[in-house]
Amino acid sequence: SPDTMLQNIQLVLECGLKLRTKENFLLLRWVFVALQRLNPNPTLKTNQTFPPIQLPSSHQIFTRMADCCTANVDPDQIKIWYAAAEQAINAIYELSDDPKPLIQKILKSYVTDILGNLDVSTNESEIKTTASIFRISQLLFLAGHTAVRQLVFIESTASTVKRNANIKNTDPVVPRSRKSKAHTIEPTNDIAEELGVGTARIEQELEDMIEASEKDIVDINLLGSIIPIIFAVIQNESGQFSDSTLRVSAVLTLSKFMCINEEFCDENL
Repeated sequence: SPDTMLQNIQLVLECGLKLRTKENFLLLRWVFVALQRLNPNPTLKTNQTFPPIQLPSSHQIFTRMADCCTANVDPDQIKIWYAAAEQAINAIYELSDDPKPLIQKILKSYVTDILGNLDVSTNESEIKTTASIFRISQLLFLAGHTAVRQLVFIESTASTVKRNANIKNTDPVVPRSRKSKAHTIEPTNDIAEELGVGTARIEQELEDMIEASEKDIVDINLLGSIIPIIFAVIQNESGQFSDSTLRVSAVLTLSKFMCINEEFCDENL
């Protein structure tokens, strides 16, 4: 339970911080899963007695999560790494007070390894031939999973804002009996209309924000800048990206990007 986790948080953190990343992907995965239990699913009823935990992005545990995500992986470790990196990203979004800089730092380290100082709009022939196939596969996996988590994060934030606005604009309902009907003060039409317009405006603003954020994920920011690498792997014009694991990662990442933004999906069907 979250309360049990909170009582043992120091032990879990010490365990996670002391592990040598390259030798303990499986154990690190469970450390990251355990840390996520500090903030249970809000849709489930729990006996949690403390507010959701948000750690500063400078906390040491996020450094360990970043180390896990950026680790050079041997071929026989890649599947275990996928599981650990997935939970590391989940934990960052669950616990960090500002996940975006952490994620950008992780992805930039890969882009530098693969493209060097080249612009990210480069073509296949300019991608470093010395870049490990598994390194590129790691980047594509992280990009796809991060895109989905970023969308979930945005929609969750929008839902919270909308829920708070609805609470603020809704007066408590006073039950009335037949005898007290004559003494009940009904809200005027003007007030009801004003509240309705305010709610509708907030909902429209949130929808516009989500739509803009979806486009930003696959078009403007660092995730979007990885798209040329995805296309280079899928098209494989020179034959240097024939590894099946790498090509599967590229197709899955492209599919996730297409699920996020309708316009991007239409352009790449």
